[in-house]
Amino acid sequence: MPERRRARRLRALGGALKHSPTAMAALPDVPTVVDFGDDESVRGVVAEIVPHAAAGISEIAVVSGGITNQLKKVTFAEGPAVLVRVFGAEGMIDRAVENPTFQAVTAFLGRPSYLGRFANGRVEGWLEGSRPLSFDEMGDEGWSPKIAAAMARLHKFEVPAQLADHYGKPGMWDQLWLWHSQASAESTAAAIAARSAADAAQLAQIDLVRGKAEMEKLQAAIPAAAPVAFCHNDLLAANIMVNEAAGEVTLIDFEYGGTNYRGFDIANHFNEWAGGTDDGEPEYGKFPTKEQQTAYCAAYLAEMGGASDEAAVAALVEESAQFVLADHWYWGLWAVNQARDEGCEEFPYLTYAQRRIGQYYAIIEGRA
Repeated sequence: MPERRRARRLRALGGALKHSPTAMAALPDVPTVVDFGDDESVRGVVAEIVPHAAAGISEIAVVSGGITNQLKKVTFAEGPAVLVRVFGAEGMIDRAVENPTFQAVTAFLGRPSYLGRFANGRVEGWLEGSRPLSFDEMGDEGWSPKIAAAMARLHKFEVPAQLADHYGKPGMWDQLWLWHSQASAESTAAAIAARSAADAAQLAQIDLVRGKAEMEKLQAAIPAAAPVAFCHNDLLAANIMVNEAAGEVTLIDFEYGGTNYRGFDIANHFNEWAGGTDDGEPEYGKFPTKEQQTAYCAAYLAEMGGASDEAAVAALVEESAQFVLADHWYWGLWAVNQARDEGCEEFPYLTYAQRRIGQYYAIIEGRA
């Protein structure tokens, strides 16, 4: 899917972030700017950050799968390989906060390691023996409980005091209402119609007036005091690394992480089982069954270490179910606004919006 798919994960999910040079004070700071297409600049920054680079660099290879960022694997004559991440999404992500957050999160979780930063990126430890989970493996009964446990470990993370001011209350509802206002604006309909009559016809099929009433009901139904945690907010298959030999799961790509409702994080992951981020057509037959949701929530609670009896598990399944509905509006509205900004030539945003919002109605009407 095109680049802005990952860029959708705006910081509103985790609360407002502010620029703070002091937040970076304790991190290694190499002022070099890396040109992704120039291996010599990659060599230069690695030589400054990685001690065992002095033994010689064996290979620099492009790593596929990066969406917001560009990635290269660097291997050495001696010592472990590293990942060089050259940042994208210029201006959308406050790297003065994201870098120390990544360092703190990964230090807490144990991997991947943070080695240092340069002007437009950072160097991380390479996850040797790991690969991204495939879409079809999302519901694998071997991996799913381990993903749940990995999510629970992330939710135990406490933001360090020096970063606490950058993570406010969950911004899910503020973002939902902003996106609804933007999607409903006459200027949005006009911009879409100016591009394509077919797209305008698709937009007309999305009843945003009724949508407002539905969202109001959702907001009234979801408790304002729903549990919050430091959430991933982007738990796609591509952000889940698995090591088959060790039987381990590692979560990556925390740049859209932040304080949010834990139920949203679980629900968003469940909705990602259905896919649709490549062709705009989620396969809701792959959405986890009640038994699979129960198994996931049981593994999550077991890792959290609190109450994990049958009643507690059932309550968490119900909690996440409420956010499954909100999540459909979230990305449905996002897709409408993406259609306005970018058109649907590269990705069928309005088809995706219709499918996501249509699934909301299928659920509440008992058709799902």
